[in-house]
Amino acid sequence: MKYNFKISLPLYKMLYSIAFMLLFALIRPTTTISEILVVIEPNVCLLAIIFISDVFYCEIRENRIDVFYMFPEQHKYKTIMQRFLIDIMYLILLVVVFFWVYVAFQRLHNNSLLLDGILSIYGYTILSCFMTMLFFAAMSCTLVNYFQNLWIGIGISASVWLIFSTTAKEYLPVLFNIFLYKTDPGNNARIIPYFLSRGVFALIGVGLLRLNYFIVVRSPRRKVKR
Repeated sequence: MKYNFKISLPLYKMLYSIAFMLLFALIRPTTTISEILVVIEPNVCLLAIIFISDVFYCEIRENRIDVFYMFPEQHKYKTIMQRFLIDIMYLILLVVVFFWVYVAFQRLHNNSLLLDGILSIYGYTILSCFMTMLFFAAMSCTLVNYFQNLWIGIGISASVWLIFSTTAKEYLPVLFNIFLYKTDPGNNARIIPYFLSRGVFALIGVGLLRLNYFIVVRSPRRKVKR
């Protein structure tokens, strides 16, 4: 586990992820507490696509692939899943930190800001980010493993993310709109996530993670592209 922590969270990954979130906090200010969710969730999902894409591919990049293929099947899959979960938990921690960074920015510019319902929005943000990141990170990781090409996997995943993050999402069925939000009219018109669509994509993400078992572990070893 200690080795997987070292592989999953190198210093350069931690630095660029913090810089990425800080940049969006500076260029995309929020005016209400519930708006924090709408800003953080899509951005951290884009970060997850890049951040978690190489949990297996790093073995190729670092020329350790021959040693990796000597491991028993279950050990290889366990290694990949441990690295995936370590990165997901780190990104959730990043969400927690930057939620309060946004709150601090709002309080700095508006001392009279009402923090009504902040804990519920805080909970919604963590839960929805976990569900959506699970899908996007699993998709990116699976595509990279399948094509054995980091940039193809990230490129396709980022293109899917773009569809869900632009006005194109308005043409999608409600159940397949991962970043769908609704307004709670009984609670000061607060924005809350639509969890049914997120749950669908989270289940797809779990299926994609399972698919990695057959792509990386059970399939005959392919000639890796270096």
